[in-house]
Amino acid sequence: MPKPIGQVLSFSDKGVCFDTFNEKSETIPCVCCKLGKEWVAYTTSSELIIQSTITEEKYAHSIPDIKSIECLVDCTACVITKSDKMYFIQKDKVMHTAERVKSAMHGKEFLVYSQEVEEAPEKKEPLPKTGEAVASDKKADVQTSAVDTLYVPHPAAEPPKIPESAEAAPSEQSTGKGEPANQVVPPTSSDASSVPPAEKEAQKKTKASKAAAGKKKEPVTFRIQKKEGMRTAIVNKAKPRFLKVYSIIEKKEIENISIPAPLTFSMTGKFLVTVRVYKSSPGEIELIRLQNGERVKKQPVIDMISAVLIPDLKHREERMLCLCSLGSSNGTYYDAKVLYYIDTKQESLKLISSICNPITDTAFLKKNEFAVCYDNSPSKIGIFNSKGEKIKT
Repeated sequence: MPKPIGQVLSFSDKGVCFDTFNEKSETIPCVCCKLGKEWVAYTTSSELIIQSTITEEKYAHSIPDIKSIECLVDCTACVITKSDKMYFIQKDKVMHTAERVKSAMHGKEFLVYSQEVEEAPEKKEPLPKTGEAVASDKKADVQTSAVDTLYVPHPAAEPPKIPESAEAAPSEQSTGKGEPANQVVPPTSSDASSVPPAEKEAQKKTKASKAAAGKKKEPVTFRIQKKEGMRTAIVNKAKPRFLKVYSIIEKKEIENISIPAPLTFSMTGKFLVTVRVYKSSPGEIELIRLQNGERVKKQPVIDMISAVLIPDLKHREERMLCLCSLGSSNGTYYDAKVLYYIDTKQESLKLISSICNPITDTAFLKKNEFAVCYDNSPSKIGIFNSKGEKIKT
């Protein structure tokens, strides 16, 4: 095998190497790596490095604990840290940051990312008052009215004289039996029986509701198999997410686009493609214009349970494929699928109907063509044009 003339860029578990077949070239240790045509982005435990593979340009950014490099387009990279903070960087400049970001992708003009939002606090209805609470409220009202009607002497008036007999009187008057007159007598059984049944029922309900409100909810758990053995994992409640769009040229967020995050999404140069799945109604594929949030086209898909969007990353054309899995059966152990061809430049979305299940693979070709591997024993490969027509098998 002849030795290659140019440099070959490679990435392995040891790191990234800029000249793979050069014995003197050293491998640079890294955590994450994203390879481009003329640029490469890789991370260490505390830095992000964007480096040119042709020139000696190199830009380092101090960003610790980077979890993933979401996308690399030319010299522009988008990374997310372990604390879910997103950094959108172009060479030596941080263009945009956002918190609570779960996924992101960008092109030359737009950045699209999925962001968690805080849920609004639940409104707690006041508990019904018991008979005791109502009685205490009435007593407080009576005391308040009594205080309002008390006589307040004029400041200039002399204070009333207290007779000596009153000063010598004991603080507690005794009855003939030697018991204090102001002693509280505990209620008897006859007093307890005088409470109406409806009030008793209200008291029971109030106590039960208070106990339920004060009781902490136990987390939902499930068992998972690990190397150490079976372990218990806690299922955290998912927070709602929204898709947001940032204009790279205008350097600002597009306010017209803030939609609930779909099952999956992808983008071309000027369009956003989303896929949504619903329980009781057909799923849908939707085309949205990134410039102003205009919903251009929507395609319902019956019985869709999941989908995969496959953009054309090799030729960088305004097209992608959407492979949808259906809930219906096709008589084999393969899942039933349908394939849609999406041409965002023509704003079209077409079903490829001239193929049968199972659909096992797809590939983009030149001249707006693509190939599909389908059928079972033996499989077939069909080549299609941009209109979704089969031109070769």
